[in-house]
Amino acid sequence: MALKVYKDSACTQPIQTEVGKLSGDGSTTSFTCTGNPAEVRKFSTSAPYGQLLSEGTDYSVTDNGDGTYTVTLTAAPASGETVVAFDNGEKVFADQYAIGNSASESDRTFEQQLFVKAEDVNAQNVTVAIEDYVSGAGADTSWFYLAPDSSGSPGTYGSAGASLNIGNMNAGDVVPFWVKCIVPQGTAMENYRDVYLKVSGLEFSTN
Repeated sequence: MALKVYKDSACTQPIQTEVGKLSGDGSTTSFTCTGNPAEVRKFSTSAPYGQLLSEGTDYSVTDNGDGTYTVTLTAAPASGETVVAFDNGEKVFADQYAIGNSASESDRTFEQQLFVKAEDVNAQNVTVAIEDYVSGAGADTSWFYLAPDSSGSPGTYGSAGASLNIGNMNAGDVVPFWVKCIVPQGTAMENYRDVYLKVSGLEFSTN
């Protein structure tokens, strides 16, 4: 039971989701995931794109037998580093690119319609927020904007970095919304992955 985000209205193409996270303290080497991780990355100010870790070399995965998995790292992440495990969904803006040195804002803009679905759960006050694994490096939440859907087109975008309130959803409901990113002119070429969307709400059983 969960709130999930999809690329398509039929909800057949899920967007990549965080399944587990460890904030480094220099000693802890393991954390629990809600699903089998397909990708594990380490975020830091020196690698805000998220350094891709290699299973078998940098970490191992143990099936706990109850639907959860434990990721054990070879080396403990330092304070200020964050290790994140993801499922195999598709990244937002995966099919798009920006020309960071262009004087035209349209060349530096990504925009995508997404769909949030309440899967086997009723949810109140569903909110989409823009968050960052690495503050002060890489992409910034101020690059991103959210808007409700208006008949298949973006409605009015909120202010930079502002969250979007979807409202209440019943199990099976699918609500479209839009996300836009405007890359500042002169930004160095990189696949920034530190900014992400967080969908939350007060979830209730349908029983």
